[in-house]
This record gives sequence, structure tokens and C-alpha cells, in this order.
Amino acid sequence: MVDGRKVERDIEDLPVNIKLSQLNAILLKIFLIVVFFVYYQTILIPGTLHGWVLVLGFTFTLPIVLQNFRNSHGKLPFDYTALGFLGLLYLLGFLANYSDALLENLQAYLLTLVCYVFVRENISTLPMTFLYSLLRYFLLCNGLLVILQFITGEFYPARYLAGDAPFQISSGFSDGPAKNGMLIAFALSFVFAKLLWAQARASFLDIVVFVVGAISLVLSASRAGLLSFCIAALLASIFSVAKRKQFRPNIKNAVVILFVFLTPLGVVLAGAFDFETLAGFRDPNIEKYGGNVVIYKLTVAEDDSSAERLGNIEHMLRMIANSPMQLFSVGFGLGSFISFNEGLNIHNSYFEVLFETGVYGFLAFVFLIVHVIRKALSRRDAAEVLPVLFALLSVMVFMAFHDVLRGRTFWIPLAILASFAYAKTEPKECPLGRSSGKLVH
Repeated sequence: MVDGRKVERDIEDLPVNIKLSQLNAILLKIFLIVVFFVYYQTILIPGTLHGWVLVLGFTFTLPIVLQNFRNSHGKLPFDYTALGFLGLLYLLGFLANYSDALLENLQAYLLTLVCYVFVRENISTLPMTFLYSLLRYFLLCNGLLVILQFITGEFYPARYLAGDAPFQISSGFSDGPAKNGMLIAFALSFVFAKLLWAQARASFLDIVVFVVGAISLVLSASRAGLLSFCIAALLASIFSVAKRKQFRPNIKNAVVILFVFLTPLGVVLAGAFDFETLAGFRDPNIEKYGGNVVIYKLTVAEDDSSAERLGNIEHMLRMIANSPMQLFSVGFGLGSFISFNEGLNIHNSYFEVLFETGVYGFLAFVFLIVHVIRKALSRRDAAEVLPVLFALLSVMVFMAFHDVLRGRTFWIPLAILASFAYAKTEPKECPLGRSSGKLVH
């Protein structure tokens, strides 16, 4: 039997929700653009631009979330329950370790939860073609900028927006090579998976985008970024072969785009012994940036960076050995490792979650990821889910070498998958490779 009062309330709330959704759709577009093109703190405003957009968007999203909560009679979906549990552990861990925990880390982690909710609730207002177009334009524009920076040692937007910081390696629109490598790997993984399950042959623009993106990833000198894309592409390829009858992958596209990715990598490695002549640098301090750094990063496995990471992990294990029971409570607190280790991070997001939030926080984090991925794969078309999934996997590989979880890049694809997973009405069947349009909540 239909509850007439509930229907009447829903109708009254509908115009408000539509207006908020339209506003949030605009804010979400701005947010996604800013994340890829201005992903750092600038000298123009306090904090980050995407942080301000995120807070504003969440402010207008919160009434919709509360309305949905009321309509569901106080029942929270599993992902929000896990998110709430993580938020509680963040706060308890911070209070329990107040003298060592850092307030800015607590703020950053709480903003990640806000990011998840904002994207999850509003991504349905955007067609998935918007994200695909955004990532292609990012790869093209950022890639050309990386090549220009590599050749000249100039033209760093972050130098003017974030201050006159010294740049030694091509960083594109970012303020550092690591962040640049992560964003390129994310975008390349998405585009690769999108083309792998596309019905049509890759267009000339797709090939150009991939060539420029692949070259820029190599020139970024980010070993974590290279490894992230390679593993994501390998997993996507294995999955497509294993499920070729069900998902009908486009093998021709896969061969072409993998070839254009491996070619610049091979050229760089082949020129390792005479790279100064090959690059033709003007700067007398060539050993400090550019070609030699790329060669060094791609050919030397053990350096100061890797030694620092291993040292940080050993230091973390010693701290756990001294206070093992803290792992089974609320952890050592957000930012505590930085306080204990003279400002240095663990440089491993998984160890960071385990150390700072304890075993229960780590398990909640893992369960959240597994639940969202499984539910999304069971409910949405592969052409939509798999590009987002493999972009997420590229970030998850990157997380093994950098502290990423306080940023946005991990939470955005996870929230998109959650939006797929919790869409209330199933999409109509659509050909693989084409977007079925907007999600319905």
C-alpha cells in the first residue's frame, strides 16, 4: 500500500532537490577540472581552490543527503556506515593522541570523507562522457606542457600560482613530478580501459592523446606513476582476455595504444648513454633536472628516495613493536608519524592507515573498497564501471609509494563507483563502449 503522506512529502521536496542538484552539477564540474589542473595550494587564496569548491558543494549537498536519510527511515547504506566509522576513528585517534596528532591531518582526512559524499551524491548529474573528455584534454594539454618544460626548463604554471619554487623535473600543471605522475597514470588508465571496451576503433585524437600522455608519463620521471599505469593496463588486459566472450574487448585498440605507450619508454631507455646530446639542453646544471633525472629514475632502483621509504617503514615497525596494543584501539593518531619522524611521511598509504587508525580502521577501509567495487560490477554496465575501476587501481598502486589518501584522487573514482553501486534504477542495456547516460538515484 502506498503511503500518501510520504509521496506528498517527496513531491514537496522535489523542486528544492532539483535546484540543488543543478547547482551541485556545476560545482562538481568545476571541482573535477580544478583537481586535474590546479591541484595545489596557490598564493592567491588561503588553502586550495578545490578545497573551497568542495566545501561549498558539500554545503549544498548535505540537505539532499539528510532528505534521503529521512526517506530511508534512518537507514544508512553500508558505504556511509563504513565512512562514518572511519570518521569516528579519526576523531577518537586524534583525541587519544592529542599531543602528537596533527590538526591539519585531521582536517585533510575529514575533507576526504566530504569529497566522497559530494562526488557520490552528484556524479549522477553528469554524463560519463564529461569525465572522459576532461581526462583526454588533461592528457593532451598537460602532456604538451610537460614536453615543453622538458625541452626548455621553463613554463611551469605552479611557479606563478604557488610561488617561485625551484622546479627540476617536468611537472605539467602540478607543483611536483610525483603528483603529475599520479594524475597522468590515472587519466591514461581510464582512457586505456575506455578504449579497450569501445566498439569503435580508436580515433586519431585518441591516438594523439595517448602518445602525448605516454611521453609525458615517461618524462615525469615518476617511477610510481609508470608502475601504476603498467599494472592497471596489465590487469585490464588480463581481465579482457578472461572475459572476452562476455565483454567483447577491442583487441586492436589495446595493441595500438600499448604500442604507442611502450615506444617512448623504449626510446628514452635506448638513449640513456647519450641523453645530454639527444635532449640538447642549454642549462649548465643539466644533472639537476631533465634528461639525466629521467634516466636516473628509470634505471636506478636503489637511491636516496627508496632508502628513505625503507627507513620510514622500519621506524614505523619499531614504534608498533614498542606499543602493539595501540593498533587494536584507535591507532597512533592522524599525523603522529610525521611528529615522531621529524616531518617525514611513511610514503605508503596502506601503512599510514594501519598506523594512524589501527587495525579496525584499516579493515573498515578495505571493506569499503571491496564492497563498493563488487556492488558496482554487479549493477552497472562494464563500459562504465571498468574505466573508473582501473583508474582507481592505478591510484591504489601509487598509494604503495606515496601518501595519497589525504588528497582527492583516490576518493573521486571510489565515489563514482559507489554512485554506480547505489543507483536505484538500473540503466537500459547499451552497447559496450558507449555511455548509458546519467545515473538515477
